[in-house]
Amino acid sequence: MKKYITLFFAVLLLAGCNIQGKIANEPPTIKIEADGKSYDTVLGTFCWNGKCEDHAGPVELMKDNVTLQVKAGEKLQLKQSTTNLPTTSFLTELNSIEQGKDLPLTEDGTFTAPTQPGTYYYGYTASWRDEKKDVSIGDAQYAFALKVLP
Repeated sequence: MKKYITLFFAVLLLAGCNIQGKIANEPPTIKIEADGKSYDTVLGTFCWNGKCEDHAGPVELMKDNVTLQVKAGEKLQLKQSTTNLPTTSFLTELNSIEQGKDLPLTEDGTFTAPTQPGTYYYGYTASWRDEKKDVSIGDAQYAFALKVLP
């Protein structure tokens, strides 16, 4: 299953490498807002402005990174550094062997933390398109982990 998830992300992201026009050199920064504070995510695999980089999956990326501690069922929000919102995006919760399930994500990037205590890994994948020119601007995957407190 891990191989299929990695292959899916690679195909999705490589499709975004045909970029035209002048855009930022890097994908937008994505942060998580929780309880009035803002926390960084880790940029993973991406194709942006003609540059593609392949990185490990979310679980591996977060292995040595600080995990955000949240309350069970807490509302969290993904926010980006630019106003150009993604054309498509999805959030996946992964277990330690990268098997995942898609989670509901509202239009403004809000989602709910799990209700059971434990550590949870996430991959947020987003694609940006210039609809007027019908071309891809870029694609990026971001990783983060939550530690749900009892």
